[in-house]
Amino acid sequence: MTILDISPTILILIAFLSLGFYRNRKFLVGWSKNWWEQIKIVWGGKNDKR
Repeated sequence: MTILDISPTILILIAFLSLGFYRNRKFLVGWSKNWWEQIKIVWGGKNDKR
């Protein structure tokens, strides 16, 4: 596959994701906070095992 074959799908994905982000801003804010908490829990678990 060449770059020309890949780029249209990437552009479509970016457009789709940007629309989803714009429509679901409140959801994404809550999700990003939960995601950060999950990262803290994972790193905390790794630190506890050490």
